[in-house]
Amino acid sequence: GDLAALAELARSRPPAPTADWQRAAAVLEIAQRNRQGFVPSTPERVVWHHAYPAVDASAVRAPGQAGDAAAPRWLPFGALDAATQRQALPAAVLGWAVASPLLALAEGSRSVQWLLGLDGDPAWFDDVAMQRLFATAGAVPVDGAGAPGSVHPFQVECSGAEGWLVPATVQVLLLPGANSYPPVPGVDSRGLRSLQVSITLHEQQAALVPATAALHGIDAPQPLLRLLLRPAWDASFERHHTAYQTLARLRLQRWRLAVAVSGLASLVLRNDGGVLDANKPFEPFGLAPASGARLSIGHAELVAKSLDRLVFRGAWMGAPASLVEHYRNYEGSPKADSFTLKVGLRDGVGFNPGPNTVPLFSSDRPTTLELVAPLQPETGRLMQAPAVSDDVADWRRCWVWELAGDLQHAAYPARALRKSIELAALLTCGEKPKADGYIVNPPYTPKLKSLLVDYEASAEQPAVLAAAQRNSGVLLHLHPFGHEWLVPAARRETPTDTSDPGSAWPANQAVPLLPAYLAEGELYIGLALVQAPQRLSLLVQVAEGSADPAAAAQPLHWSVLSGNRWRSLQTGPLEGSLLADGSRGGVQSGIVELQLPPVAPSTVMPGAGGITTVMPAAGGTGPTTTAARYWLRLQRERALEGVCDLIALHPHAVLAERAGTESSDDLADPLAANLVSGPLEPLPGLSKLLQPYSGFGGRSAEQGQHFNTRVSERLRHRQRALTPWDYERLVLEQFPQLHKVKCLRADELGAELGCIDLVVVPDIVNRFPFDPFAPKASADLIRDIQAFLADKTPAFAQVRVKNPYFVALKVRCGVRFLPGTDEGYCRDRLNDELNRFLSPWAYDEGADLVIGGSIYANSIINFIEQRDYVDYIAGLRLFTVEDGRPTLVPEGPGYHASAARPDAVLVAAPSHEFDVIASTDYRVQGFGGIGNLRIEQDFVVG
Repeated sequence: GDLAALAELARSRPPAPTADWQRAAAVLEIAQRNRQGFVPSTPERVVWHHAYPAVDASAVRAPGQAGDAAAPRWLPFGALDAATQRQALPAAVLGWAVASPLLALAEGSRSVQWLLGLDGDPAWFDDVAMQRLFATAGAVPVDGAGAPGSVHPFQVECSGAEGWLVPATVQVLLLPGANSYPPVPGVDSRGLRSLQVSITLHEQQAALVPATAALHGIDAPQPLLRLLLRPAWDASFERHHTAYQTLARLRLQRWRLAVAVSGLASLVLRNDGGVLDANKPFEPFGLAPASGARLSIGHAELVAKSLDRLVFRGAWMGAPASLVEHYRNYEGSPKADSFTLKVGLRDGVGFNPGPNTVPLFSSDRPTTLELVAPLQPETGRLMQAPAVSDDVADWRRCWVWELAGDLQHAAYPARALRKSIELAALLTCGEKPKADGYIVNPPYTPKLKSLLVDYEASAEQPAVLAAAQRNSGVLLHLHPFGHEWLVPAARRETPTDTSDPGSAWPANQAVPLLPAYLAEGELYIGLALVQAPQRLSLLVQVAEGSADPAAAAQPLHWSVLSGNRWRSLQTGPLEGSLLADGSRGGVQSGIVELQLPPVAPSTVMPGAGGITTVMPAAGGTGPTTTAARYWLRLQRERALEGVCDLIALHPHAVLAERAGTESSDDLADPLAANLVSGPLEPLPGLSKLLQPYSGFGGRSAEQGQHFNTRVSERLRHRQRALTPWDYERLVLEQFPQLHKVKCLRADELGAELGCIDLVVVPDIVNRFPFDPFAPKASADLIRDIQAFLADKTPAFAQVRVKNPYFVALKVRCGVRFLPGTDEGYCRDRLNDELNRFLSPWAYDEGADLVIGGSIYANSIINFIEQRDYVDYIAGLRLFTVEDGRPTLVPEGPGYHASAARPDAVLVAAPSHEFDVIASTDYRVQGFGGIGNLRIEQDFVVG
């Protein structure tokens, strides 16, 4: 009874709650995030558009500077800004190619089919994206879409005799199905997807020849078929776009190349009587052919390829209307199938004909020749092209026709004599026989009006072969400035380095279809006369303040090119080769010290590793030679705006310290540029010493007045930042390279409570280079200021240090210069003097830079009219220029231009517009007419 009661009680209890482990994990994760102060990263979308290479990186000038700037700034990683209208089509620079002896196609109607076996793993093959890019085989074309495969993202070209040749037709198809790669005996093709590239060349197009550096930019022993990513305008992104982002993931496992030629005519011929001219009618077996007579046929394409099909075509001349009637009275009554050939390939002295003979005439009424050659597994194997000779007897290999059936030339005289005797005997006996039974026609001597050859050949192999085999071809990656052969290499990059196989690729394994370019920007630095191993001190002179301090922090990676591989100088076997980076990641000027290791030759960059290369000159005017170069790469994966604009790169840089000055006050002023001309004592090997830029970092000894000021300020703020005055004085004391600091409250900028904005202006007096109209502090200096204030601010204060927001003020007015003056000179002089008036701090020491404020039109009018070469002005207009776009300041009482933001600074535009008033009786009518308006200044065309 007790047991039954217990069982009933257990049944009546509510079930135990099930543990929610997913919710418990979420709670623990939130607690751990809060404890470690984890800040979730902002989701971002990465879109790869196009590669924009520049042969001269310094030619990509940074915007917002005058054309005659003393130290022009250039963008180290180029620029890619959204366009307001469709731009010119850029060049295709990335892709891949195949070099194969099968592509040696001299003439005739030619077709090539390249089948790419791609890894079908979803990690590499995005089926949905690929179907959007390519037409699928068997799909019905949509109306107006053209033939299937005619629209694709590639620029397909072949190495022709006159340069890169565009095929007559190109078709790119994606074969359907998960296992669409055709089965190959002995090859595991499971899981492969196929991309089929088909091209055709018509008879009038030039021959395909091995690529040369002078014509094609690549030296290759075989002809090339290349596919470059073709950029196309994308209106949604407002820039050109390629399919790189989808195709870069593809992995190539195998490929098959097949060619078909119809109408090969430039043959080298010889029979037993001598050399024949293929351009004229000829007797293939001589004038009196006998059994065993031979015709030798030579062509480089027929003896250097493994043929799948071979057909000889021609037209007979003088052939009888009927072979049966023609040979009626011959013994055995020969027919068309009585005349046969042995066809095969002669290799050296051995002749290897097919097992069966081939009929010489296709019918009893021969008019055309169509001879299908029997192919043996050994015939037509791949080999180097034979030496060029006009006599095919000198060739190692050629095709041979050997006459197997007798054409009755030897039997004709006896047969004709016998029939004549028989006829005479019958006539003597008084009989009247029919003449048809005794007429013996002369045997037919085969004569060809022309001889053409059709053939098909193919090659099937893994992406990278372990060793050269028959029908082998080699893949190439095409880079913006060079190329890379995808071949296995047993050698190492240097005799002493065994840690990196250099340019070796895994044999018989998958390789990337396209070269990898995943970083947002790369800068290549070519060095001459390097004798590695050696040490290099490289001065990286930047335009300080041009970097965006709000950009995400990203490191700069230094690499060296060796054996077609970029090897990091900061990690891996060469770790520690970056000895020092005084540029702090490209945000300030400084010296970068590198230990340069020995490198192996490369083809990725011009002249890499001591190889002198020849590249096509710009505009196609001829080849140019590139001397040997030692290549460094500076790479930043993201946030290129976080790197300063470059001014110059100088090798063999040293850091000198100023000493022995008469007064410590001299140290407060930077040493002006070009004052240092040489060492005090001659140094062996030093031919020249340059100091192109001003000094930095000097500070005079503290004087009594400065001591009193510093102590007074210290007693007031006590190393704590509470009021705007505290922030400004703390920063100015710690960073003497600053000229002005202004602290803005949150309510001034409309920011949330707790946000404190510090606007800093660097001191540019006697400093070079600096933009005088828009002086900016470097991103590294801004980070140093924030770090300095981190422990001096309230716990909940958020300090943001930034440069001023510069707004250019542009002036336009009509000006009447005094008679007798040169208008061009006066215009330039007035522009310069007006800039000095609007931005005095850029020229005069001690002039103040005002953050905020206004500039009134009447002060500008008064200044211009006081010039001794100006008679009067009319129709003054003011424009504020932001982001390169001018905006007309509306007129009103007290006409003036003001800074719309509390952190803005009005600066002079580099150039102003002066409409010269030529007539002395000019009447002030204003400039309101449409004829006086200027595009992109008074109005913008949308």
